Amino acid sequence: MMKVQKKVSVRVIAVAIICISISACGKKKKYNGDSRVNYPDIELVLSDYLDMEAPLMYNKYVNDNGSKDSSKVPDNKMPWTDIKELFKEANIQDKSLDKKYLIDITHDTATHAMTLHYSAMDPSLYTQSISIISSDDDRSLRSLYIETSDPGWISSTHQRILFIPERTLQIQEQVKRLFSKEKTVITTYKFPI
Repeated sequence: MMKVQKKVSVRVIAVAIICISISACGKKKKYNGDSRVNYPDIELVLSDYLDMEAPLMYNKYVNDNGSKDSSKVPDNKMPWTDIKELFKEANIQDKSLDKKYLIDITHDTATHAMTLHYSAMDPSLYTQSISIISSDDDRSLRSLYIETSDPGWISSTHQRILFIPERTLQIQEQVKRLFSKEKTVITTYKFPI
């Protein structure tokens, strides 16, 4: 009798798991955003405007939930690998992302700038938005701003990355873990003037 109950309960659990799996794999929503050929290659932008081999001394400022610290960091001690990885993960130049972003273009005649804003149509995408401000004159990059979101079950991470060529690289990271307060760390690297 006990063996029969165990077999039945194992089968019931297996059937329940299969049903849940099938319902989770429902139809994927189809998006009709702008074409991927118009999306920026963030890694290429970074390689064009961030010289990681320049012998510079960077000023680093960290605000860790209100606790502030500052230091000087030579170029060979900069976390270039981590920084490149941030931009690589945020890159939307991928075939699977075609038509999943809307592009908005704004021209500012007062500052002679053009803003390209890419916003995700799918709220589950890692990169939620990208704003690129460039000069109207020569299309040179003035700033790059990226927002990412990784809403996990146990912990969620939201990042805001600001890059102003030859001036600032700022990474703001908000992490919320299950049963704990949200933690915000803002790390800013200032380039020497």
